[in-house]
Amino acid sequence: PYAYAYVNRGTAYVALGQDSEALADFTQAISLDPYCSKAYYNRGIVKKRNGMIKEAYKDFQKAFELRYEI
Repeated sequence: PYAYAYVNRGTAYVALGQDSEALADFTQAISLDPYCSKAYYNRGIVKKRNGMIKEAYKDFQKAFELRYEI
């Protein structure tokens, strides 16, 4: 349950353009719940927006695997 609090705050940081804070919150959410696909996906969005393409791809892939249990 606490992981989603970090996901939600991270999403607010994204809306405010505070990407480093958003990344920290999404990463904290993942550390609390490594099965939180939404945290991986959102972190991937921020990484992609900041030119971290390979890292974003890994987050998107992990989110997909968790969401569809591959």
